[in-house]
Amino acid sequence: MNLYEGEDVYQLFTKEKFLSDWDSLYNACPWATAFQSKEFTTTWYNIHHEKITPILILSYEGDKLAGLFALVRKRGRQKIYGAGIYDTEYQTWLSTTEYSDKFIANALQVLHNRFKKFEIELKYIPKESPLKWTNENQDLKYHCSIRERLRPLIQINSDIILRNLKKKNRKEKINRLKRLGELKFEKIIDLENFILTFDTIAVHYAFRKASKYNRSLDKIDSISKSFYVELFKLNLLHVSVLKLNDEIIASNVGIAGRGWVYLKGMNTWSPFYAKYSPGIIHLLMLCHQLGSEGFDAFDLTPGDDAYKETIATTFDKVYEFRYYSQKKSYLKNLIRRELYFTILRKFNSNPLAFELELNKRKEKLGTLLKSLYTLRLDTFKSMLDRGTKAAISSEMYRLVIHNYDTNLNTFRVSKNNLKDLLAYEQQEGLTKYEFLMGAVKNYEKGKHSYTITNEKKLVCCVWKDTWEGSPKLPEGAIVLTDIYCHPQRKNKEGEFIISAIDKISKEEKQNEVYLYTAKEGIVSSLKSRNNIDLSQSIP
Repeated sequence: MNLYEGEDVYQLFTKEKFLSDWDSLYNACPWATAFQSKEFTTTWYNIHHEKITPILILSYEGDKLAGLFALVRKRGRQKIYGAGIYDTEYQTWLSTTEYSDKFIANALQVLHNRFKKFEIELKYIPKESPLKWTNENQDLKYHCSIRERLRPLIQINSDIILRNLKKKNRKEKINRLKRLGELKFEKIIDLENFILTFDTIAVHYAFRKASKYNRSLDKIDSISKSFYVELFKLNLLHVSVLKLNDEIIASNVGIAGRGWVYLKGMNTWSPFYAKYSPGIIHLLMLCHQLGSEGFDAFDLTPGDDAYKETIATTFDKVYEFRYYSQKKSYLKNLIRRELYFTILRKFNSNPLAFELELNKRKEKLGTLLKSLYTLRLDTFKSMLDRGTKAAISSEMYRLVIHNYDTNLNTFRVSKNNLKDLLAYEQQEGLTKYEFLMGAVKNYEKGKHSYTITNEKKLVCCVWKDTWEGSPKLPEGAIVLTDIYCHPQRKNKEGEFIISAIDKISKEEKQNEVYLYTAKEGIVSSLKSRNNIDLSQSIP
């Protein structure tokens, strides 16, 4: 058995016999997934070579490759991950059923001899992987931590999928979308088309992750894009979109192989159409398409998202795996894990919801402490009672613009630009998660965002609303609400509003708008404009 590390791994990739042996073992291994193929693994290693140290453990029986374990270590860290780290859903070793227990036991010993104090994390081990050795091998029993996770699946059956699509609530949403225009499911098979649509899909994906899971994935960087493009070239991706009048409203970029497609990659839906559930509709249409292509299953992957349970046709189990080189580390983890799940049971919560709430509270505390540290007591106070002042003192103003001065429009104003919203930089008040969650709710209510960015930062944002509250306004009145301006650009709020009003008035073909705000600085700035009539607060 041999351990290869760093450049020695890349040298192996130049040897045709080794690559052929890898293919043979992959095809013979009953529990292998697309994530263990040589195409996926070597591509991931090559794309990320500047940031990681690849590790390969190989074992031969005579001249035949009998075991392969692909791992990776981030530079400067002791923790070892399955190859692909978070870009893979399933991480395991390749072997045969007969040789697997011997191979993995020896591989862990080789790792122990090389790294001494270390931890191995495999995100999920596929169900078919042999794991009896974790209890039966006395030398390894108190080093390995295994946790079962439920995996939702959609077994590809055209009749079941069609029945799902024809359910009353889904049929109604599909019909409502069709009334808005042409609704079309499209599989992307052309590389040029994939590259052209990638950026739109990536922004939808980043927005979904940030607003739903509080994950700061502001963008898909060039490395990630290169990775997906290479996988597409290797036919390891199944890419599809749902379009409404040629606008992408849902998409899935999933890893595919061995008759399965995985919800691992980029799964998105447009927040502008969230009330129609375009994501679920698209996934069901996708499964219908997979049936026509001969696929066996669509793997929804483990997770606590409610929609997965809604559309899954069956469930099985996969396993989180941790290996600790020292028994005391194993025991500490066992205690921490039991304590963690005791807390979850106490609060009747799932891991996703609990961690999300914990991160939200940590962010909020950090902002409060930052405000105190910088002696911005006004900011600190406003955060404690945020919303109260606005609710009490916000007033409605009527604005009429005469002879619009184009020289005043010094900003580029974008409408419904998710990329702009992702550029929100928390300075005070709302955390980024709260800001984006608010944006999602505004889109669901039918509001539209108008934004300005500068130097990759969100400078200002205002929302166009249809007013239903008090005071009563003329039918079809345009109302601007929820004004945000970066603390360093508050002196430009008035100019921003003028630019936004100009864009909106041209869209709506009217020069009268209403402004609902408590920001006195904006009102003062607007009053100073010679070409604007600003009426008193409407009673």
